[in-house]
Amino acid sequence: MMKKSFFLFLIILFLCFSTNAQTLDSVFSDNNVLVKQSNKSFLLVNGDNQAENIFYTHYADTNKIIKLDDNLNIIDSVVYKSNFSRDLFFKKNNLNYGLYYTAYSNNNLDTVKIYCEDDNGVLLFNTTLYIGSSDTINFESICVNAYNTQGNKSIVLLRNDFALGSNNCKLILVDSVGNIEYSNIFNVVGTPYLFETSQYYNLITSVKLADFGSTYVYNIRKKDLILEASSCFDKCYFFDNVKPINDSLVIISGFDIAIYDTISNNHFEASSILNIHSQTLHSQYFYYTDTIINHGDMGYVHILPTLMVERNFLDYYTTNSIYKYYRFYEYNYTSRQLIGLYNYDLNGGINFFYIVNFGYGSMKQLFGMKATEDGGVILSSNNWIAKVSEDGLLSILNIETQEKESIKVYPNPAKDYINVDIECTNFNNASSIELFDMQGRIVRKEKLKAKQGNRVDVSSLCAGAYTYNVSLNGKTISGKVIVGK
Repeated sequence: MMKKSFFLFLIILFLCFSTNAQTLDSVFSDNNVLVKQSNKSFLLVNGDNQAENIFYTHYADTNKIIKLDDNLNIIDSVVYKSNFSRDLFFKKNNLNYGLYYTAYSNNNLDTVKIYCEDDNGVLLFNTTLYIGSSDTINFESICVNAYNTQGNKSIVLLRNDFALGSNNCKLILVDSVGNIEYSNIFNVVGTPYLFETSQYYNLITSVKLADFGSTYVYNIRKKDLILEASSCFDKCYFFDNVKPINDSLVIISGFDIAIYDTISNNHFEASSILNIHSQTLHSQYFYYTDTIINHGDMGYVHILPTLMVERNFLDYYTTNSIYKYYRFYEYNYTSRQLIGLYNYDLNGGINFFYIVNFGYGSMKQLFGMKATEDGGVILSSNNWIAKVSEDGLLSILNIETQEKESIKVYPNPAKDYINVDIECTNFNNASSIELFDMQGRIVRKEKLKAKQGNRVDVSSLCAGAYTYNVSLNGKTISGKVIVGK
């Protein structure tokens, strides 16, 4: 169940820094979120150290790679003139691995190359992996991904767009010095996503045909890229990202498929953790979507595409704190575009939910998500980097006394009533809570008489989302609560 819902209204200032700057400009901060800004977009780079927060950005023909601490301070940066201005997908020490590809006018791949440079831009290898004119299968330019493996190799996945009716994919295994070791073409059911376990490279796909749906897992031997076995879940799990937890459990993250609950008249989205050995569902988490996502034709819920983040829009540092985010419109397709951030655990329990607002009217491209060692998460969207804390309570900090004042509003979603619990040293009996509907009209106001046990009757309110303001010791804490029927 959702423990909290929180609006963050970020005031974005148009600030810039030079390519050699060693700091980023802070544009917003409170006790739960810190936002910094550049004049360029930050893209996440994976590394062999889970604790490192590595991003890079393009400056014409020059790239800049930066390393951040968990508070978004730059601890290292490298500016180097690259031979390629394309996606980096892995950094190891001073080596940078990337892909370069070109396409024909119909989006079919022309060439694909993998390269490695050091931080000074010295090219160590540049290997051609694919030439479209010499291949009998046309692969799509939008369907190219690369991964670093546990054995310090690279594996590149080429695939067709399954929506176009094709289901071929090609894996190419490259060693650490750029030599192609093996390649193989696989015919799979559905759109393939790649993940690695200790024994196999694995492809997972899902497809629904008429009233029958299945999810497939293909086990591919690491030594020679030969398909050794496949297994099938007798259910279709829609997803647009996958991340292994161990050799058995795999997180799959859903996109625009919603479940309609006829009892509560609410829509919920579901994402799942699968056990690929037993072909069973380990856990599933649901989150409420009705009041935050626009409904399209026939009542379906539409979440916007995740744009640019197929490999990195869900992450975890520990399995009791798994993060996922996505983009959506708040009310309709002409209103502001927001980012939703969910945090849940291995067994499907939701820890908390944030709504992060990066201003009005701009297309939100999500370039990275990185769970941090301290339990928080770094989000990269457009030219902003935001650090969100793990704290599940809404709280403020009295700067003069350093006293932390927190509230907890639950259950959320609520039905007949909400509880308001307060954590502070000096409680003022003048404290109160106000509830506002989505048009900004006040619909309920109650005094808070104690730190614990405050109950507010919401049984007469219409189902939907409400914003609350809690006045506490001369300060205001805001949030959002869902009322369902």
